[in-house]
Amino acid sequence: MVRAKAESERTSMTLWRRYVDVKLRLRVRKGACRHGASSERRGRRRALERFVGVPLIDDLVARFSELHLTIAEDWAELELERGRCVEVLNRLDDLVPAHPARDRLVAARMTALAGCGRAPEALAQFETVRRHLAAELGIDPSPALRKLYEEILTGNGSAGRRHRPHPGRPP
Repeated sequence: MVRAKAESERTSMTLWRRYVDVKLRLRVRKGACRHGASSERRGRRRALERFVGVPLIDDLVARFSELHLTIAEDWAELELERGRCVEVLNRLDDLVPAHPARDRLVAARMTALAGCGRAPEALAQFETVRRHLAAELGIDPSPALRKLYEEILTGNGSAGRRHRPHPGRPP
């Protein structure tokens, strides 16, 4: 039952992406988008604004957003295990500032920074997240994130070499 539901959601998301891609390509071919990607994003944003507040759409957006972030976290961890720190940084540079409370995203970015020899930036990332969590939620970073911070700070462990799973990720 769960597998069928997941497959159904995946199919719906794939069909939606194809529909949006086709519509955007048609607009670009007709010359409606003269300013490239930024214009496409604005057009998409305007089109989606009509659906804000519709309960079914809000629910789907929340589910797909969560799915997107979970996939990004899984991908980042797998890429870090393969030693592809630069690729991970390129992808997470936009996601982490938008979602600073996601431990797995933050941990992956910190690990990638340390793996690229940018340990001071990884430590600064931790401090930024710590301040955000304290100000917005009144909490401290998770023990796993604090341990990663300590490993990067002392230069011990596998922080710069290989990313380990964090709480919230299934074994």
